[in-house]
Amino acid sequence: MIRVLYLGDSSLDKFAYLACAFQSYGIEYEWYPEDKLPEVNTNLLNRFNVLCLSDCGAWRIGDSGLKDIEKFVKKGGGLIMFGGWETFQGINWRGELQGKYHATPVEDCLPVEISEKDDTYDSSHGYVMIKKCDHEILQNLDWSDAPTIGGFNEVKPKKDSAILLTLREIVPSGTDKVEKIALDEKEYPLLVTGTYANGASIAFTCDPTIHSVAQFVDWGKAKVVTLPDGTTRQIGENYLKLISRMVYWVAKEKINF
Repeated sequence: MIRVLYLGDSSLDKFAYLACAFQSYGIEYEWYPEDKLPEVNTNLLNRFNVLCLSDCGAWRIGDSGLKDIEKFVKKGGGLIMFGGWETFQGINWRGELQGKYHATPVEDCLPVEISEKDDTYDSSHGYVMIKKCDHEILQNLDWSDAPTIGGFNEVKPKKDSAILLTLREIVPSGTDKVEKIALDEKEYPLLVTGTYANGASIAFTCDPTIHSVAQFVDWGKAKVVTLPDGTTRQIGENYLKLISRMVYWVAKEKINF
């Protein structure tokens, strides 16, 4: 059984999308919003196979906790960092960066290098997901009409990492109306996988909840999922699969869905 420790996201309204994915594919989880974190240490981490960080700044975890996360992955644990205002380096809010994972032990574990400055990007036109290679995480998903992403954190893949998905910005042109739509030539990493000692890690640079991925959560055949507390969401099956497959992959479990 895969057990996930999920740290971040300010409310169940946001986390419910991830919880529905976990529940759909037999993943047990414990969730703590970023303002109610437990003490992150080896005793806590060793109860889980996978740690997910989403909108949970490094400053909230503390130096000791960041070091213990590195030890957790080094010994064989899985790590996923999702994008957001408080992950990777994060947004510069009132003169203070909110993620601050650059030059931390957690960055060492990830398959990407993190910027020293504000790394958040948003576009009113959106970014299209581009599949870059065949991989078990991406198998049998329909990429002919991939959903649009609203924003992400810019990262630099490390030498031995694998880039599975990228983003290209939608660029409309025209004077009084849209006469042409194209994709910008520049590509940004969206889904990057890698290993660290005995563990595995993923950088997914987009916020996985509704803020940046309104279309993404509806990607695929609609499925209604009800959580144990009665919270219900209608979510696209491709979204549920992609999120859960990332967890299975870093947990080194066979993906058969």
